[in-house]
Amino acid sequence: MDNRILVITYYFAPKNEIASIRLTKIVKYLVKLGWDVTVLTFNDDPNNVLEKIQDKTLLSKELEQVRVIRIKQPRFLLIVYKIVKSVYQKISRIFSKENNNLASRSEEEKKLNKMSAFSKLKLGIGFLFDLCKNYLMFRKAVPYIKEILKNNQPNIIFSSYGPMVALNLGIYSKRKSPSSLLVLDFRDLIIRLGDFDIDVIRKYKSKIEMQALEIADLISVVSEGQKKDLLERNSKLVVEGKVHVITNGFDRSDLKYVNEDFIKTRESNVLHLCYTGRLYPGKSKLNMLVDVLNEIMYESPNTIKKIRVHYAGPSFNYFISQVRSDVLKEIIVNHGVITRNQALSLQRRSDILLMLSWNEENERGILTGKLYEYMMSGKPIIALISGNCKGSELKKIIETCNIGIALEEASEYEYEKARLKEYIYSSVNQIQENGKLRYEPKQNIIEQYDYKYITKKLDDLFKSNKFLNFKDN
Repeated sequence: MDNRILVITYYFAPKNEIASIRLTKIVKYLVKLGWDVTVLTFNDDPNNVLEKIQDKTLLSKELEQVRVIRIKQPRFLLIVYKIVKSVYQKISRIFSKENNNLASRSEEEKKLNKMSAFSKLKLGIGFLFDLCKNYLMFRKAVPYIKEILKNNQPNIIFSSYGPMVALNLGIYSKRKSPSSLLVLDFRDLIIRLGDFDIDVIRKYKSKIEMQALEIADLISVVSEGQKKDLLERNSKLVVEGKVHVITNGFDRSDLKYVNEDFIKTRESNVLHLCYTGRLYPGKSKLNMLVDVLNEIMYESPNTIKKIRVHYAGPSFNYFISQVRSDVLKEIIVNHGVITRNQALSLQRRSDILLMLSWNEENERGILTGKLYEYMMSGKPIIALISGNCKGSELKKIIETCNIGIALEEASEYEYEKARLKEYIYSSVNQIQENGKLRYEPKQNIIEQYDYKYITKKLDDLFKSNKFLNFKDN
């Protein structure tokens, strides 16, 4: 088999997004395994503050051997974005009273998981904008796809969702080149938690999902939870052997970008907690940590002075809005939007890394690339997992790898909060006594998440008779 592969992805080096890491690293190691790789991607979105910062840590000599076609964002999108933003701001003012009262809902109302009218309208506007954006980007990319298929027909088309344009281009390429094997890679599933609250969006995405699964030769997802959700929704359509878990991972070569001089500036005798990246309103919840820090503040004022909570990313306003005490706000350090090498350095300078994830009945198996980046840092993790389902995949990985503590909102709250408080008190004491924390991760398990092993698994799957003969079964 000729090793020619076309990778279609919106997120690719040097975009400064955690989503860029997956496809960039897979491409890097496919090249090392002898694949002839062409990547079709899009230039930076001028409306995205993160994409304005290039992530040089993702660049490598292997990528110099890759044909990378970068499509400019349609200019008309900027006009559409400004219109949508103006409409959204007006609607925000109209619904401001309701929006301000969201935090005061009773626990019973929150458990019902019903979206407010404001949230539904916001989701609907975003959905319509995405439809417009994906259509314009698709039209602009089609001529490039035709040229690639004509001049360098790939054996494999590897299309990574999202956004939707990458999925649509993968399906289009398959229809134009039926002999090529189509691999649909889902970093996220098409149907997300909020979609269940709006029938029109859910039905539309369900139709797209079914069409995609029907035409794909192979489907990759990043977690067992995602695989389970996909199979349950499409039990009459998808053969289980078609869906494979190809996790996110880490690349230890990225650690060469860590700034050792910055690490030396660390304030001593203080416990440093750190979160890097964006937050997702309603899902990324700090409430348990805030409750614990509030209790520590009243129980032991001297202890709270020995704690710092660092945040770096585009969501600081949402982060700080969850902190109710002005005293607690004094221990929070905002680093703003930073480059990935700065984020890696900040992680290495910290003592504990924070993860804010979720595990819902309709959205399980949330394992973002942030988990594996943290895993590589060599620092323990505190994972706060919101949602109505216990036994999250994230918790299982953290406990199996022995890399920290995971606390679930779906478990008994007071018990979980007591565990977190004990963990933080113990960590402060360890810093005071030894200058560092005890950390004994199971490296033999962690190594399976190295991208060189993940890509080898994907390479074996590509070349396996089971995969090549799938269409004939």
